[in-house]
Amino acid sequence: MPHGHCYFWKPEIVWLHVLSDSLIALAYYSIPITLVYFVRKRRDVPFPWMFLMFGAFIVACGTTHLMEVWTLWIPAYRLSGAIKIITGILSIGTAILLVPLTPKALALPSPSELEAANLDLQKQIVERKRAVEALRESEERFRGAFDFAAVGMALVGLDGRWLQVNRSLCELVGYSEEELLNTNFQSITHPEDLETALAYMRQVLSGEIPQYQMEKRYFHKFGHIVWILLSVSLVRDAQGAPLYFISQIQDISQRRQAEQQLRQAEEKYRNLFENAVEGVFQTTPDGRYLSANPALSRMYGFESPQELVASLTNFDQETYVDPTHRANFRSLLQENGVLKEFEAQIYRKDGRKIWTSTNAQTVLDVRGQPVAYQGCVQDITERKEAEERLKHSGEQLRALWIRLQSVREEERTRIALEIHDELGQALTSLKMDLSWLEKKIALPGDENSKAPLLDKVQAMSSFMGTTLDKVRKIATELRPAVLDDLGLTAALEWQAREFEARTGIECNSRIEEMKLDPSLSTTVFRIFQEAMTNIVRHARATEVQVVFGKSAKKLLLVVRDNGRGVTDEEIADPRSLGILGARERAALLGGRIRIRGTPGKGTSVILRVPLKKLSSGTMTVDLPMLVSANTA
Repeated sequence: MPHGHCYFWKPEIVWLHVLSDSLIALAYYSIPITLVYFVRKRRDVPFPWMFLMFGAFIVACGTTHLMEVWTLWIPAYRLSGAIKIITGILSIGTAILLVPLTPKALALPSPSELEAANLDLQKQIVERKRAVEALRESEERFRGAFDFAAVGMALVGLDGRWLQVNRSLCELVGYSEEELLNTNFQSITHPEDLETALAYMRQVLSGEIPQYQMEKRYFHKFGHIVWILLSVSLVRDAQGAPLYFISQIQDISQRRQAEQQLRQAEEKYRNLFENAVEGVFQTTPDGRYLSANPALSRMYGFESPQELVASLTNFDQETYVDPTHRANFRSLLQENGVLKEFEAQIYRKDGRKIWTSTNAQTVLDVRGQPVAYQGCVQDITERKEAEERLKHSGEQLRALWIRLQSVREEERTRIALEIHDELGQALTSLKMDLSWLEKKIALPGDENSKAPLLDKVQAMSSFMGTTLDKVRKIATELRPAVLDDLGLTAALEWQAREFEARTGIECNSRIEEMKLDPSLSTTVFRIFQEAMTNIVRHARATEVQVVFGKSAKKLLLVVRDNGRGVTDEEIADPRSLGILGARERAALLGGRIRIRGTPGKGTSVILRVPLKKLSSGTMTVDLPMLVSANTA
């Protein structure tokens, strides 16, 4: 019986159910279509099978509504029930499958979470792009640094083959990049260095060492040896597997050559140090020996340098005869940094004294502080003894010279007195007799016979007067009486006037009155005479200035002319005996003479002698006590 009978076939009821069930069926059928389309378009959707189960369940539900319309007129209730059973099975299956799926569905992110995740993903993408760009820039910088590095750089395979090389390496070994990439480092490595390099590579590969550095030799393309400093490290992948080696190669040929030259220089210095005739040393500033050569140890009486260094631990106290010499040595070195020909007397190991001459310099650290003294020592004992003998001989010669000068002055004085007193008196008496004879002959008598006799007597009288003048002059030159009678001041004034009268050279003098010791007066007068004599002989002067007096507790004598000017060669000429004699005379007084000439302007002779006041109005000079009492 059709289901319409239940509605009494009332049209409004029948069509109401037909319309409602049809609309529900249409809706149910349209939903699965949309779900299938969605699943096919979004294959990334999770749990797609659940959408299909929902679609089948909804289709079954829609079919049951169509069967409700069908059974209004056709009573196919069995088919309707079967469809409902299928719908129930699909519903139950979907419900069962939905239970375990619910937690997973709940775990799916919400839209806000998806939006946040999307934003985070966008940031990650931007950061990744930045990282990629930074990596690209880093690779470019590495490439630039690699290609244009000042030192050789290379990537080397695990088997030693060149994988990548820069231009510096090519220039270092003389090969082109292509030539190197077709070979390995073993082919250009010196055989004596190859095994060491391979051993280092094995240690790096095994993880025993992270990297290594060594000096080795490469063969240049043209055959000569190139010394290099090689630094090698290993590059591994993320899993730690070795990929290749990075090598830095620096040319150290010049450094090795300099080191070789330094070794040769050190060897040469060592030979000089060991075989030098002079002693060579190095000490600390406080006097402890750091090193010494065999010559120095022999000089100081030790068997070896080692014994000297071990024995002399305090040079100041143990070696110098006069301990103040070491203080002077250190003071001069600290002041100047260099010391030359420092003479001192020291003790040898056996106690004997020797004289040494030391040249030394200060060794400073980086802060400029002295850390050592070093230098060389020469044994000058024989020279000092010879100098002492020479000095003694010189003193003896000077004493003899003083004695000779004293005897000479005494003899001059004696001869002058004898000539003046005895010969002068005899000649005077003879002249008086001749004068008397002349008067007698002049008396009236035989004029013809007396005339020749009178002429002869007059001639003899004239000659006698000339002879007497010469005798007085000789006596004055030997020893001017005015020096002994009136003193040095009067003698200098007389000599100046006599010089002007005799030579015609204008002589301007300024002479102070001064009482001096007779020996000093004689010496000063003789120096003045020698200066005036040299002016006459050599100066070609027209004017002379003489100054004598006291200046700054010194006796001062200045003789200055306007002649041609004496030269330095003439002053230093050993044949200039007058100058030598004047200097010796000045030295005897403890003074000195300075002679200076200016070409075309004249010569100055300046004598300075230190004075000592003995009593009021009296001056004297300390004379060297070189002549002993028994020398006379």
